[in-house]
Amino acid sequence: MAYDERLAGRVRALLHAPVVERRMMGGLCFMAGDHMACGVVGAALMVRIGREAFPDDPHVRPLEMGGRRTAGFVLVDPPGV
Repeated sequence: MAYDERLAGRVRALLHAPVVERRMMGGLCFMAGDHMACGVVGAALMVRIGREAFPDDPHVRPLEMGGRRTAGFVLVDPPGV
């Protein structure tokens, strides 16, 4: 799956070193140290929010990989970005 280059550019402009970009999960991830902080998957923004947090927003949905929800991450669809 390709990721939205324009959204990736917007994320790059907001992040500061030391952040490393890695292609993962069919998208682009931004790593802070050895931890995934955020990324771009398709047209959605992937964000690490912690296991207990989940915003009540119609543009936010759980990140699912292999049919399973990934705790601590959400996808923000384009209207919510």
